[in-house]
Amino acid sequence: MPSIVHESAARQFLRAIRGKRSQVAFSRRLGYRGNVCAKWEGGHRFPTFAETLRAAERAGLDVPAALRRFHEASASLWDFENPHLWLSALQGATRQADLARRADLSRQQVGRMLSGRSRGRLPEVMALIDAMTGRLHDLVGALVPIEKVYAIAHEAQIRGALASLAITH
Repeated sequence: MPSIVHESAARQFLRAIRGKRSQVAFSRRLGYRGNVCAKWEGGHRFPTFAETLRAAERAGLDVPAALRRFHEASASLWDFENPHLWLSALQGATRQADLARRADLSRQQVGRMLSGRSRGRLPEVMALIDAMTGRLHDLVGALVPIEKVYAIAHEAQIRGALASLAITH
């Protein structure tokens, strides 16, 4: 189960992607008949990670450019139909059991997401990306203003200040 931070970050991220559009209007823009955005943003259900990035693209965000800014080496592997290829590239040599422990997910969940047997809902994939890279805030910030995702914005500010301090000294 992903942490409350990742669930809150997922809800805020989805809200930031929607922008100024109403929930109903954005749900319709995404091709849904009902108000799926209200369910997503309310935390009643979550889209898959690929569905989230599709929504970002429909909102006019440049997803390929954001993925390149986040992790140049794996950006070319992104495919909406096979998000596991991109996730596997982020995994590197880290063992699935270690990722599962760091992400607070089961080893089976991680294995299914990395093999493509499961697409993974947004909070779970956010937890997994955070466990793999420790840079979830960079990915989110490459797509939307990080201050709109306040569940992880503070961490981004701290890391930015530490990086600035390291460069200075």
